[in-house]
Amino acid sequence: KYMELTKFNQSLDKEIGKKLRSRREKLFQSLAEFSDAIGINQAQIQRYEQGIERIPANRLLFFTMKLNVELSYFFEKLTNIHNVAGNTAAPLKILIVEDNAIDKMLLQDALLESKTKYQSYMLQNGNEALDYLRQDIGNNNAPFRLPDIIILDLNLPGIHGYEILKEIQKNMRLKDIPVIILTNSVHYKDLERSYELKASGFITKSLSIKKLKNDIVQLIHYWTSVLARPQNS
Repeated sequence: KYMELTKFNQSLDKEIGKKLRSRREKLFQSLAEFSDAIGINQAQIQRYEQGIERIPANRLLFFTMKLNVELSYFFEKLTNIHNVAGNTAAPLKILIVEDNAIDKMLLQDALLESKTKYQSYMLQNGNEALDYLRQDIGNNNAPFRLPDIIILDLNLPGIHGYEILKEIQKNMRLKDIPVIILTNSVHYKDLERSYELKASGFITKSLSIKKLKNDIVQLIHYWTSVLARPQNS
């Protein structure tokens, strides 16, 4: 199942990259012009277009605005690729690592509004998260052991979110799990560092409850549209 999921991800990255290049060329934008317009260097764009590197969720949403397309554009006619990983009707397994009680409540509300079939499990500090991901803990009430998506705060009690990202990337069993950073930080260095550590998305917690919930709903829709999940993972 792991090999099937890896092949699916590689195929998906290539197909999305082709669509990115096709749309850019249809708008008669050279690589240099597109690079200037979006503020991303040409080498990075080429890696995306060639499918060498996965486009983070937030960045793909940004591209839709710059290319004047809907998000669905990138996933049209991908049914055959999607089928290689098997049945995706199982509930989305979401691990949430968040210590703020209000933000936990907002996350749950956003998940309900997304109309997504899901199971969620919440942890409140970095130490618990590492123990959980390493499977060092015994019996507990978790509905699953291996999540499909991790929503991670950066500034946690105990171990910082960066350390959790590092641990995930070192572990072959975990490294392909999308990790969405949800943080109060407004510092660009935190966004940059998170993507360096292979986070799949970065959301700054808005002061507007409506906007924050909408941001979460959009990302959940994104991942439920493209994520293939093997059974019994």
